[in-house]
Amino acid sequence: FSSDFTWMHGNSIEIDYDNNLILSNRRSSEAIKVNRITGDVIWILGGPANDFVFLNDSYNGFSKQHDVRRLENGNLLIFDNGTEHNPQISRICEYYLDLDNMTADLIWEYVHPQEYISLSMGSSQRLENGNTLISWGNTLQPGTVVTEVNIEKEIVMEIQFSNQYKIYKARKADWNFSVNLV
Repeated sequence: FSSDFTWMHGNSIEIDYDNNLILSNRRSSEAIKVNRITGDVIWILGGPANDFVFLNDSYNGFSKQHDVRRLENGNLLIFDNGTEHNPQISRICEYYLDLDNMTADLIWEYVHPQEYISLSMGSSQRLENGNTLISWGNTLQPGTVVTEVNIEKEIVMEIQFSNQYKIYKARKADWNFSVNLV
């Protein structure tokens, strides 16, 4: 018997468009929107205290997720580790949240053709061109993989690392350096 109990495993904090916070709690497979000033919970997506009905999602939500992010279109993009799905599968989910009817409609998802299972870590980033960059995190085989897919779910770039390397999060950006190196 252990007296330790982990009630929260936060792995991302997003400042939402209204300046409140969206927290990813991997422990309970939930995203929690919190009023930044009062600390009051605004809503909970997923987990045991879920406020939403999931639509068009055969898994009825995500499990043990990472990297919950609000997109410019208002949707949520989530790296779903999926370790509690049956069968286990990791995927990227984009949900449209209808706050009037409290529904979360899965409008886009991506599962790698190799059906990776990420035991931990992982991230997804919607790029300016509409593509999605994915770090598959801690996969057993083939090692860490970073994939970029277009909206049609075609792989346009992929980098694979050996088993000894793990990537918590990958981000793609244009880097401009203004330092004169001469």
